[in-house]
Amino acid sequence: MTRSDSDILRFVADRPVTQPNLFFAAVQYLTGPDDMPTTGTALRALLNRRGSEVAEIMGTRRTQTNEVGRCAVLLPALPPGPLALVEVGASAGLCLLLDRFFYDYGSAWTGAASSPVRLQCKVIGGELLALAHPHGLEMTWV
Repeated sequence: MTRSDSDILRFVADRPVTQPNLFFAAVQYLTGPDDMPTTGTALRALLNRRGSEVAEIMGTRRTQTNEVGRCAVLLPALPPGPLALVEVGASAGLCLLLDRFFYDYGSAWTGAASSPVRLQCKVIGGELLALAHPHGLEMTWV
C-alpha cells in the first residue's frame, strides 16, 4: 500500500459512515458512470478537487444493502464451490439464497432457470469472466 492509498482509505475512514460502497456511490453520483476514476491516481485527483462534495454526499446519503440485486455483481467473484458464506445484517438470508437465483449478464447467463428471481446485470468495461455457479453452499446468517 502506498501513502496515496492510505490517504484514500483515511478519507473513507474519517467519514461518520465508513461504507466503501457509499464512497464509490458518491464518486459515481458526482462523475456519472462513464467518468468514474479507473486508477488510484485518478481517484486521488478527484478527491483533491471534489473531496468536500464526496464527503457531503456520504454524509447525507445511504446505500441499500438488503437487496438481492447485489448478488449479480458478487456471483462472478465467487469460486464454483463448495463454498461457505456468512452474511451479517439486514441482507442476511436474502443474499444467502444466491444459488437459487437466475442471472442474466446479456452475453452469458447462469443459475436456476426456473427461479422467479431473475437478476440482470450489464457488463461494462470488458468481458465477463467464466461464470461458475456455486454449489454445495453452507450458509449462516447472524
